[in-house]
Amino acid sequence: STMLEALRSISQVEDISEEDLTDKVSSGEVPAYEENYVVFFRHPLDHDNAQGTTFRQKVRITFRGFDRPTLLCTNGYMLESPSRFKEIAAELGANTIMVEHRNFGDSMTDDKLWEYETSWQASSDLHDIFTSLKSILYGRWASIGVSKSGETSIDYCYYYPSDMQLGIAFCSPFFTMLGDVSVGTYLLDECGTDEERAQMDAGIRRYLQDGEQGIYKSFCDSIEVTGYKLPTFTEYVYNVFDIYFNAFSYENRFERGNHMAKATDTMSTLFQLWYEHYYDNRIDDIYTYFVDCMKEQGIYKIDYERYADILGGTPINDKELVLYGVKEEDLW
Repeated sequence: STMLEALRSISQVEDISEEDLTDKVSSGEVPAYEENYVVFFRHPLDHDNAQGTTFRQKVRITFRGFDRPTLLCTNGYMLESPSRFKEIAAELGANTIMVEHRNFGDSMTDDKLWEYETSWQASSDLHDIFTSLKSILYGRWASIGVSKSGETSIDYCYYYPSDMQLGIAFCSPFFTMLGDVSVGTYLLDECGTDEERAQMDAGIRRYLQDGEQGIYKSFCDSIEVTGYKLPTFTEYVYNVFDIYFNAFSYENRFERGNHMAKATDTMSTLFQLWYEHYYDNRIDDIYTYFVDCMKEQGIYKIDYERYADILGGTPINDKELVLYGVKEEDLW
């Protein structure tokens, strides 16, 4: 008669805790709901060996009705905010099930060699959750995600085409290789106005001018006093281009070109990227992202070859630009 009773009847579900989203409903961040829980599903580490090692996967279940549609939010990273897809959930009166990706956040496995960090294993996690809940939540189902989470949604529909009525990927990059330059070409040739693209080009050239003796040296000098590991010149070049990718990805779409044009106006943006994403002591789940990219998802590479006139003769390693951040033993 309640979702809580239904969850308690599922053997794979552990540690059910109620999550109160009343304040978020009042503020309009989350549509009204009947029940909301954070639970852990117990999965096989290797879905080819159901009797082997298991791990716990974190899931948020926002319940609105047994006969309502269900959005299976396939997070490609840590568990997302309950306000994600609020407009669609409100329009459909849909249940939302948000699934943290394996080896992110509270869903780490004991796979030291990353053997089971594959799209098929992650899709099988989702299939297990769907199989456990489909007889309880008997409306139509759709998998849905943004960016890498959208890639995860489509992967799931590929491996288990009979589960979902619909698979949705918003703004998801589908790369063809390690070091796909299509994103970089798009950023520098099509985003924003002619003037904004000219500003982007000028910003990149300013940061790369004079190679190791230019702003790179000043950047390293500013980091050295903190005791942090210094970036190689290759890593520095990667971060300069990545400033624009981040501005494109996370800024308001109506102001994106302007933000990208101003992205290299201060050294602080570059430092923030280096510190948060690429510093050696980065958190485990950021490393998982790189492993996913290297193994199956692919990864973008900015078309830095158009700057060969100022990068020629510098100690830049093309392979390091593509595989940056992943330890030698974890490369495929």
